[in-house]
Amino acid sequence: MKKITLFVAFILSSTMLFAQDTFNVSWLQGTTDANVTLEVGDTVEWTWGNTAPHNVESTDPDAPGDFSSGTETGMGFVYSYTFMSVAEIDYLCTIHPGSMFGRLTITEELGVDDKFATNINYYPNPVSNTLTVSSLFELDSFVIHNVLGKVITQGSASGNITEIDMSDLSRGMYLVTAKSGGLSTTFQVVKR
Repeated sequence: MKKITLFVAFILSSTMLFAQDTFNVSWLQGTTDANVTLEVGDTVEWTWGNTAPHNVESTDPDAPGDFSSGTETGMGFVYSYTFMSVAEIDYLCTIHPGSMFGRLTITEELGVDDKFATNINYYPNPVSNTLTVSSLFELDSFVIHNVLGKVITQGSASGNITEIDMSDLSRGMYLVTAKSGGLSTTFQVVKR
Protein backbone atom coordinates (compact mmCIF):
# COMPACT_ATOMS: atom_id res chain seq x y z
CA MET A 1 0.00 0.00 0.00
CA LYS A 2 2.87 2.37 0.80
CA LYS A 3 4.39 1.80 -2.67
CA ILE A 4 1.06 2.56 -4.36
CA THR A 5 0.59 5.75 -2.34
CA LEU A 6 4.11 6.94 -3.21
CA PHE A 7 3.54 6.11 -6.89
CA VAL A 8 0.24 8.05 -6.97
CA ALA A 9 1.90 11.03 -5.19
CA PHE A 10 4.74 10.94 -7.74
CA ILE A 11 2.31 10.89 -10.68
CA LEU A 12 0.24 13.77 -9.25
CA SER A 13 3.30 15.93 -8.54
CA SER A 14 4.73 15.21 -12.00
CA THR A 15 1.45 16.20 -13.62
CA MET A 16 1.29 19.47 -11.65
CA LEU A 17 4.95 20.18 -12.39
CA PHE A 18 4.34 20.06 -16.14
CA ALA A 19 0.92 21.75 -16.21
CA GLN A 20 1.77 24.70 -18.44
CA ASP A 21 -0.15 27.59 -19.93
CA THR A 22 -0.99 28.68 -23.47
CA PHE A 23 -1.17 32.39 -24.28
CA ASN A 24 -2.67 34.01 -27.36
CA VAL A 25 -1.30 37.08 -29.12
CA SER A 26 -3.54 38.79 -31.67
CA TRP A 27 -1.10 39.30 -34.58
CA LEU A 28 -1.93 42.18 -36.92
CA GLN A 29 -0.46 45.51 -38.01
CA GLY A 30 -0.13 47.85 -35.04
CA THR A 31 0.82 45.10 -32.62
CA THR A 32 3.87 46.79 -31.13
CA ASP A 33 3.47 45.68 -27.53
CA ALA A 34 3.45 41.91 -28.03
CA ASN A 35 5.68 41.35 -25.03
CA VAL A 36 5.08 38.07 -23.23
CA THR A 37 6.65 36.79 -20.02
CA LEU A 38 6.26 33.05 -19.60
CA GLU A 39 7.99 30.05 -18.13
CA VAL A 40 9.76 27.12 -19.70
CA GLY A 41 7.15 24.76 -21.15
CA ASP A 42 4.54 27.46 -21.85
CA THR A 43 3.12 27.92 -25.35
CA VAL A 44 2.41 31.13 -27.23
CA GLU A 45 -0.12 31.16 -30.07
CA TRP A 46 -0.05 34.03 -32.56
CA THR A 47 -3.45 34.42 -34.27
CA TRP A 48 -3.57 36.43 -37.49
CA GLY A 49 -6.05 39.27 -36.92
CA ASN A 50 -6.59 40.21 -40.56
CA THR A 51 -6.22 38.78 -44.08
CA ALA A 52 -2.81 40.37 -44.82
CA PRO A 53 0.26 38.12 -45.09
CA HIS A 54 2.28 37.94 -41.85
CA ASN A 55 4.97 35.87 -40.20
CA VAL A 56 6.55 35.41 -36.78
CA GLU A 57 10.34 35.44 -37.10
CA SER A 58 13.46 36.17 -35.05
CA THR A 59 17.11 36.71 -35.82
CA ASP A 60 17.85 36.90 -32.10
CA PRO A 61 20.72 34.51 -31.23
CA ASP A 62 18.68 33.23 -28.25
CA ALA A 63 15.77 32.15 -30.51
CA PRO A 64 15.38 28.42 -31.09
CA GLY A 65 16.47 27.36 -34.58
CA ASP A 66 12.98 26.18 -35.51
CA PHE A 67 11.17 29.33 -34.30
CA SER A 68 9.56 30.52 -37.55
CA SER A 69 6.01 30.55 -38.80
CA GLY A 70 6.88 31.13 -42.43
CA THR A 71 4.72 33.62 -44.30
CA GLU A 72 1.00 32.88 -44.03
CA THR A 73 -2.12 34.70 -45.18
CA GLY A 74 -5.58 34.46 -43.73
CA MET A 75 -7.49 35.81 -40.78
CA GLY A 76 -7.54 33.28 -37.96
CA PHE A 77 -4.34 31.46 -38.97
CA VAL A 78 -2.52 30.31 -35.80
CA TYR A 79 1.21 29.81 -35.32
CA SER A 80 2.04 28.04 -32.07
CA TYR A 81 5.38 27.52 -30.33
CA THR A 82 6.29 25.91 -27.00
CA PHE A 83 9.42 27.36 -25.40
CA MET A 84 11.69 24.85 -23.68
CA SER A 85 14.62 26.96 -22.44
CA VAL A 86 15.27 30.20 -20.62
CA ALA A 87 15.82 33.11 -23.02
CA GLU A 88 14.94 36.67 -24.00
CA ILE A 89 13.92 36.77 -27.64
CA ASP A 90 13.03 39.77 -29.79
CA TYR A 91 10.68 38.82 -32.63
CA LEU A 92 8.71 40.51 -35.42
CA CYS A 93 6.76 40.20 -38.62
CA THR A 94 9.44 40.75 -41.27
CA ILE A 95 6.75 41.92 -43.71
CA HIS A 96 5.64 44.71 -41.31
CA PRO A 97 8.74 45.17 -39.10
CA GLY A 98 7.89 48.70 -37.89
CA SER A 99 4.36 47.87 -36.80
CA MET A 100 4.47 44.23 -35.61
CA PHE A 101 7.03 43.23 -32.99
CA GLY A 102 7.51 42.08 -29.44
CA ARG A 103 9.78 40.41 -26.91
CA LEU A 104 9.49 37.02 -25.26
CA THR A 105 10.96 36.56 -21.80
CA ILE A 106 11.12 32.89 -20.85
CA THR A 107 12.02 32.18 -17.22
CA GLU A 108 12.75 28.98 -15.37
CA GLU A 109 9.76 29.22 -13.05
CA LEU A 110 6.95 31.73 -12.83
CA GLY A 111 3.83 31.38 -10.69
CA VAL A 112 0.38 32.02 -12.13
CA ASP A 113 0.05 35.27 -10.12
CA ASP A 114 3.35 36.51 -11.54
CA LYS A 115 2.36 35.50 -15.10
CA PHE A 116 -0.83 37.52 -14.74
CA ALA A 117 0.88 40.59 -13.26
CA THR A 118 3.79 40.70 -15.72
CA ASN A 119 1.56 40.28 -18.76
CA ILE A 120 -0.83 43.18 -18.10
CA ASN A 121 -0.46 46.10 -20.50
CA TYR A 122 -2.29 49.40 -20.14
CA TYR A 123 -2.24 52.56 -22.21
CA PRO A 124 -2.19 55.47 -22.57
CA ASN A 125 -0.72 56.58 -19.28
CA PRO A 126 -1.39 59.43 -18.56
CA VAL A 127 -4.94 58.95 -19.83
CA SER A 128 -7.47 61.59 -20.85
CA ASN A 129 -10.57 59.56 -21.65
CA THR A 130 -10.24 55.83 -22.34
CA LEU A 131 -7.76 53.46 -20.70
CA THR A 132 -7.12 50.23 -22.60
CA VAL A 133 -6.10 47.22 -20.51
CA SER A 134 -4.89 44.05 -22.22
CA SER A 135 -3.83 40.73 -20.76
CA LEU A 136 -2.84 37.26 -21.86
CA PHE A 137 -5.46 36.08 -19.36
CA GLU A 138 -9.16 36.69 -19.90
CA LEU A 139 -10.20 39.67 -17.79
CA ASP A 140 -13.49 39.61 -15.89
CA SER A 141 -13.58 42.85 -13.86
CA PHE A 142 -11.76 45.99 -12.75
CA VAL A 143 -11.84 48.38 -9.79
CA ILE A 144 -10.50 51.94 -9.66
CA HIS A 145 -9.41 53.40 -6.30
CA ASN A 146 -8.19 56.88 -5.48
CA VAL A 147 -4.86 57.23 -3.65
CA LEU A 148 -6.70 57.10 -0.29
CA GLY A 149 -8.08 53.65 -1.16
CA LYS A 150 -11.68 54.70 -1.79
CA VAL A 151 -13.44 52.82 -4.60
CA ILE A 152 -14.21 55.34 -7.35
CA THR A 153 -15.71 53.00 -9.93
CA GLN A 154 -15.78 49.34 -10.89
CA GLY A 155 -17.04 47.30 -13.77
CA SER A 156 -17.05 44.03 -15.61
CA ALA A 157 -14.74 43.04 -18.42
CA SER A 158 -14.71 40.19 -20.89
CA GLY A 159 -11.98 38.91 -23.13
CA ASN A 160 -8.31 39.82 -23.19
CA ILE A 161 -8.81 43.54 -23.87
CA THR A 162 -11.08 45.96 -22.05
CA GLU A 163 -11.57 49.69 -22.37
CA ILE A 164 -12.28 51.74 -19.25
CA ASP A 165 -13.96 55.12 -19.56
CA MET A 166 -12.09 57.52 -17.26
CA SER A 167 -13.40 60.74 -18.85
CA ASP A 168 -15.56 61.65 -15.82
CA LEU A 169 -12.75 61.26 -13.27
CA SER A 170 -10.92 64.26 -11.84
CA ARG A 171 -7.27 64.87 -12.63
CA GLY A 172 -4.92 62.88 -10.43
CA MET A 173 -3.44 59.47 -9.76
CA TYR A 174 -5.58 56.33 -9.51
CA LEU A 175 -4.95 52.69 -8.70
CA VAL A 176 -6.54 50.28 -11.16
CA THR A 177 -7.00 46.64 -10.17
CA ALA A 178 -7.56 44.21 -13.06
CA LYS A 179 -9.01 40.78 -12.20
CA SER A 180 -9.17 37.41 -13.88
CA GLY A 181 -10.86 34.71 -11.80
CA GLY A 182 -8.94 34.59 -8.52
CA LEU A 183 -6.02 36.57 -9.97
CA SER A 184 -5.57 40.31 -9.62
CA THR A 185 -2.93 42.96 -10.11
CA THR A 186 -2.90 46.67 -9.38
CA PHE A 187 -1.16 49.46 -11.32
CA GLN A 188 -1.03 53.25 -11.18
CA VAL A 189 -2.63 55.47 -13.81
CA VAL A 190 -2.50 59.24 -14.07
CA LYS A 191 -5.67 61.00 -15.25
CA ARG A 192 -5.09 64.30 -17.12
